[in-house]
Amino acid sequence: MKTSVTPLRSDRDKTYYKTVFYFISGVFAASFFILLLTTGGYAARGILFASREQTFMDFFNSLLSTSKNPYENYSFYPPFAMLCYKLLLYMVPGKVLDRVIVSRSATSFSPDAKLFQQLYFPFILYSLLTVILLFFALKSAKSGKTAERVAFIFLAFTSAPMLFMLERANNIIIPLFLLIYFVKQKDSERRLNRELALAALGVAAAFKIYPILFCALLLHEKRIKDILKVAAYFLVLSIPPIFIFFGGIGSFRMIVENLAIYGDKHGLAIGSQLNFAKTVIFPFTYSTVSSDLLLRIGQAFKVTVTLFASVGAVFARKEWQRAALVCCIIYGYPAACSTYLLTFFLIPIMLLLDTEKENSPVSYASLVLMTLTQILLVVPNPLTGAFTRDVPTKVTSYAIILLTVLLSAKGCLDAADAAAQHLKVRKSVCIFAEILLTAGVLAVVLLLGRSSVFGLVKIPGLSGLLVNLIFCGGLLLALVILAAIRYTVVRRKKL
Repeated sequence: MKTSVTPLRSDRDKTYYKTVFYFISGVFAASFFILLLTTGGYAARGILFASREQTFMDFFNSLLSTSKNPYENYSFYPPFAMLCYKLLLYMVPGKVLDRVIVSRSATSFSPDAKLFQQLYFPFILYSLLTVILLFFALKSAKSGKTAERVAFIFLAFTSAPMLFMLERANNIIIPLFLLIYFVKQKDSERRLNRELALAALGVAAAFKIYPILFCALLLHEKRIKDILKVAAYFLVLSIPPIFIFFGGIGSFRMIVENLAIYGDKHGLAIGSQLNFAKTVIFPFTYSTVSSDLLLRIGQAFKVTVTLFASVGAVFARKEWQRAALVCCIIYGYPAACSTYLLTFFLIPIMLLLDTEKENSPVSYASLVLMTLTQILLVVPNPLTGAFTRDVPTKVTSYAIILLTVLLSAKGCLDAADAAAQHLKVRKSVCIFAEILLTAGVLAVVLLLGRSSVFGLVKIPGLSGLLVNLIFCGGLLLALVILAAIRYTVVRRKKL
């Protein structure tokens, strides 16, 4: 009689991702709460908004702005999000609104609005619903033993970006739990769950637009029909509200104009978080280098990094890597980025902890960098000695740019490998093609357009556009020659 023997899992097969995540998060969480008690709560200024008057004002600003057309007053939230605020505003008596609304800017209503009790009922309703839905989304999506799931949910709700988001009462919490549901259910065996997952992604995009980038996960799986469904959900939720409630086609133009206010130069002065461009500019803040030159170099870096990250977001082999790169783009590409965007990184962290089965330096490094975006790091400003968000926001910003570069490189290698197998050529040829593509993008960004670096150079007798075209033409010609040389060398080796 033969007996089956279950092979034992060797020590080499064990992974320590959960140990790394919970140890780092737990140490910083314990240190923060101890510091919070010893300073009488003053240490919380190191993770919360600088002005106490702005507490919950993302909610109240958005709510009150819908008393009229919000897009006439600098709002840029999508129509579906503003419709939800408008429905909540119906709970507030008109007499109260007549006393509250003293400002016509959708982003700067008086904090005195919080003195009116009638405004707190929609706020309490909004807060309870969103927090409960986020809790159940995390509870449903996180795999593992009960103790670990409880620990993860606790650390998620007490992470620095989550506390900042809750303090601001920003509606990003809604796309967050919808995206968690989407990632969990998009591959469900039940058709209804898959359809609900696509609808959840469409609703998330209708609230903040940039969650639509999570379609990269569907594109990797060649689910084009599902992407079209998500687009349909997004359009159905976005177009009718703006025509029925917010003035029609003219509001589309106002949304674009309001978004344009947060351009690259204006974005430099907003917040202490650094996007891709500002991570390059920040070390030279007090240097003698021209601010225009720094801004244009930062823009070139931002576009190049985003290009690499986009390739990786589609072609990276592992889902957590693709999700992480999407989160990096959402955070790093906009001209102005906020701390609450870091809450999206809970998604790739959860995927890594639940699905990664191999010990890999890239995976461990990525986990540490993503964990740094969530930790309760409170450090006094070295210049003033006061607890502020200045230092932690720089740590998270540079953690993200390192994560982006690391995973983009890995994703581009995966893309080259996939292309080599499909085209039946050497992987080195595909890598060289990616290098050429990057060089071409750099040429366009650095040398063409009003915001190009070369636009700062003036040559008498030649127009700026003509000079740019000459230089770009020469650079592209050099790239073609290099490509021809590379092709000849590869062909000779094959013969």
